[in-house]
Amino acid sequence: MLYATPASEQDARTRLQRAIAGSELPCYVYSYPSKRAYRPVQPARTLAEVWAGARDRLNLYVHVPFCGYRCSFCTLFLTTSHSPQMVDDYVAALQRQVAMYGALLGHLEVVSLYVGGGTPTTLSPDQFSTVFEALHRAFPRFSPTAEVAVEGSPDTMTAERLERLKALGVNRISMGLQTLDEEERKRAGRPYSTQTLYQAVETIQRVGFANVNYDLIYGLEGQQRETWLHSLSTTVGFGPRTVTLYPVVFRPLTVIDKRREKHAGGFMDDGSKYALYDESVAWLAERGFRQNSFVRFSTLEHDGLQQEVADFAGVPLLGLGAGARSYADTVHYGTDFAVRRPETLDIIRGFISHEHRPDEPLGLGFVLDEDEQKRRFCILNLSLGRLEPGAYAQRFRGAGLDDFAEELDALILEGCVTVDREGSYALTPLGFKFSNVIATLFKSPTVDALERDFLPT
Repeated sequence: MLYATPASEQDARTRLQRAIAGSELPCYVYSYPSKRAYRPVQPARTLAEVWAGARDRLNLYVHVPFCGYRCSFCTLFLTTSHSPQMVDDYVAALQRQVAMYGALLGHLEVVSLYVGGGTPTTLSPDQFSTVFEALHRAFPRFSPTAEVAVEGSPDTMTAERLERLKALGVNRISMGLQTLDEEERKRAGRPYSTQTLYQAVETIQRVGFANVNYDLIYGLEGQQRETWLHSLSTTVGFGPRTVTLYPVVFRPLTVIDKRREKHAGGFMDDGSKYALYDESVAWLAERGFRQNSFVRFSTLEHDGLQQEVADFAGVPLLGLGAGARSYADTVHYGTDFAVRRPETLDIIRGFISHEHRPDEPLGLGFVLDEDEQKRRFCILNLSLGRLEPGAYAQRFRGAGLDDFAEELDALILEGCVTVDREGSYALTPLGFKFSNVIATLFKSPTVDALERDFLPT
């Protein structure tokens, strides 16, 4: 093992020590760089140029930006001010965009499809059929083992929708429960009843999907240890193959951030949230759940979210729809992002009226040089629990992980990873717990500065 110089080792190790000692809880890392680092792409390049070198495999992500309500903790790109006509127009624009990209990338094998939001299950069964038919026309090479996932909320999980999705080949359903406590749910801004939640679970069970995931959030306003454990144990009793446990975060422009300013005593501190995390991890392990990441636990033989695994392994991801992001080999890009209603509606209307041409220049994005690609590789692979030197060398033409000796040595010395005979780094339970902190050790100064300068709208 190559050890960094004492000064630089101390820097990385000290940062890690302080974060662990202080129970630092950054936002969950699900990509790198984040959208907060996106700026107008220079020099200009077209969509066709960005995807010219794509080969072999592809992930598809479809964004549906409509919801019936905005939860207190939500900063997703969505609107609750849509009309039926806007949804119809959006589906039509999505068909045009899908066809355009199919001309560029339709030869690739699709290994995963994820329909996210917003709340995708606000679409009608016929609208889902329209979208899926467009996708299969444009991308005829779906892998026989492709994970096809759709997420939604309890108040939209009707039997008609779920049966149509099953017929369309969906094999993973993800539903955000967040909490089973009625008062916590009301404070979170979710207006449906407990009975509606149970009915949705029963309908999902009856229709039958290979992989069902339920989301829960800990640290909500007024939440207690007892109410959290009740939500967790009841949810596991529903029989999902995957559960995803998110700590609440306080982002600008959210209702929950404003409520914390006025009622700070109603929320757990980060140390208390970590205590719930520790108890939940142990409880799930006793019941056969394997930890896939900081937030995700599964009883499947493989990770419970295959799109993320493929993306983190380097399979390009094509984002479709307003608000979606695309990850080509060296360029990440997307539409503008907003939280406030007027700006969000303007972006959606712009998507609907857009011509969608392969020769159009990119708008907002980030160009990854080799150093940024290496940082992304380390961050994302470690977040799933394992960083292998062989895979790193294959991806970067024989390069060694001594590129990041300082950071990796700090992880070893603080007990966040173990190293096997092949030199692979595997997260320990402590490493999983602080994997979001670990990601910050690998972030470049450029990305860090761009994210800090980002102003949400």
